[in-house]
Amino acid sequence: KFLGNTSAWGAEMALLSRWRKSLKRDGINFSLELWSIDDDQDELRRALDRPMPGRVRWLRSSDDLPAVLAGLGIEETSPIPIHAFVDPGGRVRCVRIGAVNEEAYGQLRSLLLGR
Repeated sequence: KFLGNTSAWGAEMALLSRWRKSLKRDGINFSLELWSIDDDQDELRRALDRPMPGRVRWLRSSDDLPAVLAGLGIEETSPIPIHAFVDPGGRVRCVRIGAVNEEAYGQLRSLLLGR
């Protein structure tokens, strides 16, 4: 799961898309669920005109965000972006607060392989 404002999704979406393709080539099941916390529905619509590497969900109000963060087991005031890695059983395996970069790929791959 990825939580953030669509206005900042450009570079990070490209990175997550590359990771998804690479993991798929390696036979690792990985899907993305993108959560927008944009207050502006028009901005979200504009963002969705671009290809997205996963299903997009929209929190209709920033007032809903604290409950989502609490559900991930992190502080309700945590800054975005937030990446939550959830296993197929629905258990949160890892939460990363802040942007990810190319160097994080190896850690993600290991996590998904259970190492």
